[in-house]
Amino acid sequence: MKHSLAAAALFCAGLLAGVSGARAGSWKDVESYSDIRKPIDLAKLASGDILGERIQVPSTPLGISVQTCYLVGAPPQQVLARMQDDQSAEKVEASKTLDKEGTFRINIPPQVADFAPLSLDPGARSAKSVLGNALEADTKKGKLNLAPEEAKTLASALREIQTANGNNWMKAGREKAEDAFRALLARRASQFQQGGLSAMAAYDTGSGNISVKDELLMMTRSRPKVYERFSSLFEAAISGQAPAGATAPPRYYWESSKIQGEETFNLGTFFAHPTEGGFRALEVQYFVTSKYYTSLILYELWPVESDGKQGTLVWRADFVSTPSIPFLKGIERLAAENIMLLEVKKSIGAFLKEAAR
Repeated sequence: MKHSLAAAALFCAGLLAGVSGARAGSWKDVESYSDIRKPIDLAKLASGDILGERIQVPSTPLGISVQTCYLVGAPPQQVLARMQDDQSAEKVEASKTLDKEGTFRINIPPQVADFAPLSLDPGARSAKSVLGNALEADTKKGKLNLAPEEAKTLASALREIQTANGNNWMKAGREKAEDAFRALLARRASQFQQGGLSAMAAYDTGSGNISVKDELLMMTRSRPKVYERFSSLFEAAISGQAPAGATAPPRYYWESSKIQGEETFNLGTFFAHPTEGGFRALEVQYFVTSKYYTSLILYELWPVESDGKQGTLVWRADFVSTPSIPFLKGIERLAAENIMLLEVKKSIGAFLKEAAR
């Protein structure tokens, strides 16, 4: 989960072989807000092609975005359910920068027990990195994404463990260190469920504050038509409550992964509501312990017909805010955008393969 925006031109029925739109015209609105320059060819998408485009985000120097469009050989309700079920997947294929270890559900309301699988193995370099940064979180700001009070609380807890156990504190005090991180995640999850993005305290980077809400709004408002189309879902994310017309409560989850060699934990939620024959959905990661600040995925699902069978055309937009982007210029930034697009397409390809089983 985490994907990209797609855009397209008008659909020409005469060019398609064996593929036609269900409820003609219902999905063609994509061209009114999508930034993908290539026209949508349902026949090519039905054969596994994935449209993709790098998108400029001029509103914030931290933002990077891509859009994608693809076709799934199942009706929208099933596709949406599979997207939501991805949140309980145990593993995804590792890339050079990301090794996702697990995705786990968070209850309503959150319980510390929801984070029981959290593990910080002192024998692993990735765990040592995050524990070392947490120990100094209140003095070396910006290595972890924390509000000032969170940094103070976490660093104080780990120093107590270090004082009690000496140089062997990461191993001898492992359980208490894990409990400190579980408490941090449970507090953030509770705050989001009660007040959404509006309740999320800004990260203290040492050189300024980063508000996840502000970053997401700046990135998405740089695409005004997209923002307007998904406005009810943005309102849901800001408040933390289910959007109007939703047929099910939001799905809350947390993930454990290794990013650039450091153990990273993030909190996310998945909102969705029905449209005429399909769905719109928003997935936001509203708290991340390190390496990036936040990410957002928008989806629109339309019913189509492929070779006499029901299928779903999916348009997707990915936004990521990361502290590394402002330092990339010219060809380096272009390379980062291309890598993001390739990773999103890789994720979609795995999703399509799984959906075809």
